[in-house]
Amino acid sequence: MYKISVHPYVVRLLDYFEDKEFIYLCLEKYQGTSLDYFFEINKIDENEIITYAITIGATLEHLHDNGILLRNL
Repeated sequence: MYKISVHPYVVRLLDYFEDKEFIYLCLEKYQGTSLDYFFEINKIDENEIITYAITIGATLEHLHDNGILLRNL
């Protein structure tokens, strides 16, 4: 497992286990806003979009700097 420094927007994997059919991930609880928020409101403020874009970009940069790539984005 990779060692990654703590980041405010990265949920840490605490443990995992598997059976014949599934892999179960035990993650720390995240207290922030989910991206589902965008689907729950009708209008999104431009400044809010910019804030989310910068936050996502900084988080991806942090992951890449630590040798972690995400293939599902």
